[in-house]
Amino acid sequence: MKSFLLNIFLTIFIVSAQISDSNLYVISLNDKYGFINKNGSIVINPEFDFVLMYFEDKAVVYKNGKAGYLDINGNYVIPPRFIKAWNFSEGLAAASLDGSIFGYIDTTDSFVIDPIFNSAELFSEGIASIRIKNRYGAINHSGEYILKPIYDYVSYFIDGRGKVKINKKYGFYNSDGEIIIDPIFDYAEDFSEGLASVKIKNKYGFIDTSGNLVIHPIYQSVSSFSNGLAAVLISGKYGYINKTGKIVIEPSFDFANDFSEGLASVNIDNKYGFINKKGCFVIKPIFDDAGDFNNGLTIAYSGENWGYINKSGVFVWKSTHDLNFD
Repeated sequence: MKSFLLNIFLTIFIVSAQISDSNLYVISLNDKYGFINKNGSIVINPEFDFVLMYFEDKAVVYKNGKAGYLDINGNYVIPPRFIKAWNFSEGLAAASLDGSIFGYIDTTDSFVIDPIFNSAELFSEGIASIRIKNRYGAINHSGEYILKPIYDYVSYFIDGRGKVKINKKYGFYNSDGEIIIDPIFDYAEDFSEGLASVKIKNKYGFIDTSGNLVIHPIYQSVSSFSNGLAAVLISGKYGYINKTGKIVIEPSFDFANDFSEGLASVNIDNKYGFINKKGCFVIKPIFDDAGDFNNGLTIAYSGENWGYINKSGVFVWKSTHDLNFD
């Protein structure tokens, strides 16, 4: 049996790529999707086949095989005509009329960057990762190449840096398309709060935006920095370090997620709860799975009950709809 979050809502979060900027939250009832507000009231009825979270006051919704965009009142601002569509970011959204070739539309539903890409990602800091056949590059808002599509992979641009992969090694480029941190790492994550995790000889540490190793690679696994802390795996247990590499929450958890809005979900004995930045439980570990807080709510799953909880650990919206993950 697979995790509920992994199967449904985590899929939505991964596809959406970033934390939602609205106070509307995805729900699923009877295999249809809609939205609730922060109080747990349904504001957009579950009538869609699939949805993405709201960004820039618009949400991608799929119905009868086509994707369009809703405003926060549930009205179509772009009618469903795409086979695939992604969130708006910086006024542009990747969309495809045939499901295989993507361009970018603006909020008037006009293609402003021609559909020539096999995949296209969200814009961030004026740059978006794209793919042509099996090669990745990056473009600006005008569709001009910042990086030509010659790489094995190009990631989301953040903190003035974007990740590239070439010849099985990872490095970083800047907004001018210059490789400023050479591809020498076995693996790397995107920058977050000025630091990026890197893998060297099966151990993880952190570099700064100049490529300097500021936290030595001594960890079995790490997360990205969030709220000033990063989860690290030491001798089979997870704890948290600060940006100097000092352990500030002792490794005592079976798993640990990123901090978000001052709280992090952690696993003890196969149950998830939430700790604060002092390492104290503020929501007891009673859940089978839990996500990250977003505008005061997060998804939680316990037995047949799943829904959204607040920072007191109380469900504001809950469903007991029969879930089948086999």
